Amino acid sequence: MKEITSASALITEMNHAKGNLVVLDFYAPWCGPCKTLGPVLEKMQSKYPSVTFLKINADTETELTTQYNISALPTVIVFKKSGQKWGVVSIVKGCNPSAIEKILQENSA
Repeated sequence: MKEITSASALITEMNHAKGNLVVLDFYAPWCGPCKTLGPVLEKMQSKYPSVTFLKINADTETELTTQYNISALPTVIVFKKSGQKWGVVSIVKGCNPSAIEKILQENSA
């Protein structure tokens, strides 16, 4: 998964997304559940090649963490493109791979 280090980098990546879904993983290196979720998201990335998976270190990217009101880690935000605009499909707080998988199945068609 590609690490995002600025708001402008996030915009660039979303503009160049492979398909109509982007999974944004807010994590921290010290967060146990984040360490568990990371490899699961890597596997999902292989399973869903048309979905763009990105990660953001919540400790170092405080501007983005504030912009998206991140209050728990990990937090995964799934965006879907409709026309030329991206909208939030779902926000999953905590380590809940099955919820993320369900969202991808429902929206990646």
